[in-house]
Amino acid sequence: MRFGCFFTVLLLIMFTAILQPNAQRVKLLVLYENKGHHLEFTNRAVPCLKKLLLDSNFASEFITDTKVINKNYLKQFNIFIQLDNVPYG
Repeated sequence: MRFGCFFTVLLLIMFTAILQPNAQRVKLLVLYENKGHHLEFTNRAVPCLKKLLLDSNFASEFITDTKVINKNYLKQFNIFIQLDNVPYG
């Protein structure tokens, strides 16, 4: 089930890239957890996503800490993916 959702997100990313005006490079921010019970998912999903982005016209940044996130930081990204990090501080 999780990987079905993951691939749906990847399709959305690709459509966003297609819809960008003037072939502007799409920039992604991916937040993920690299510990705990999500580790197996992360170890499989992050390399897969990085390869997809490398093969495409995407710029990306992968982070594991929410402390850097604020309004100004988020302005530089077109897409934000909260891959497996729980939604609490």
